[in-house]
Amino acid sequence: MDRAVNLTIGHLTGLDHSSLIALLSPVMNLTTRLAMLEQIIPLKMQDKADKCKLEVVRREVKDLNSQRNRLIHDLPYGYSPSEDSLMLVRSETWTDPQIKANPPKHITTETLYELGNNMWQAEIWLGMRFQLNGVSFKPHPDWLDDDKFPWRDRFEKLLQNLNQAPG
Repeated sequence: MDRAVNLTIGHLTGLDHSSLIALLSPVMNLTTRLAMLEQIIPLKMQDKADKCKLEVVRREVKDLNSQRNRLIHDLPYGYSPSEDSLMLVRSETWTDPQIKANPPKHITTETLYELGNNMWQAEIWLGMRFQLNGVSFKPHPDWLDDDKFPWRDRFEKLLQNLNQAPG
């Protein structure tokens, strides 16, 4: 996922690989790079549909990264044999007094598989706009087909909001 975000930033900014690495190597956090991408998209994407699609994918990657971070950084709390699930809690729920209480997150083999598939799908779609066809970068044919876009409802809503915005 990190590589796909980095390459997207590189394509949008036009930076060569060495310059891109020099710029992004100090930025260790994917969330920060996604915030950078959020600022670059409206500056570099002229087509409204492309802009909205890429923003929807960026938001999906941000959400999936947050879910992944919970898996990696939350604390194991318990195991439910009847549900075959591991329960995780956020570390801040262990503070005294509690700052905020979050319910445990239940993780099963199925939810891990689903998260992995969703991350893979988002990574693929992030790169579809910038497919190398041997000579230049052209959008993948599926990128151009709105019916194949997996987050079509979010895309249409964002496009509608952009079209209604003044200016």
